[in-house]
Amino acid sequence: MNKSPRVDARDCLKCGKCCLEFKIRYPLGMTESEIYELVFMTQRVGISARAEPDDRRDCTWLIFDHPCKHLDTTGGEYRCKIYNEPSRPPNCAWFPYPDATEEDCPHLIKENVIP
Repeated sequence: MNKSPRVDARDCLKCGKCCLEFKIRYPLGMTESEIYELVFMTQRVGISARAEPDDRRDCTWLIFDHPCKHLDTTGGEYRCKIYNEPSRPPNCAWFPYPDATEEDCPHLIKENVIP
């Protein structure tokens, strides 16, 4: 189940946007060589990823340019194969994050959006 107060858990299963191109947040202030190393490590094991600094949110995102391996798109719907499993990563269960925008999650509950 989704644990974020920023989205209705029932809506969380409708679009799969966060699973189509997922990302991990790292603190802003990483050196260019540290960012390069993150991207290099992913590419070394055959994963396509890129790093994008986000000054507005004081972070750098490591963005994976492919769907999550647990995303099932059978029948035109998006379903997480491990949605209710203990193995589901915490960053998935707590998405959208406090500073998420409607661009990050189209089902974001508007009164929980930080300007």
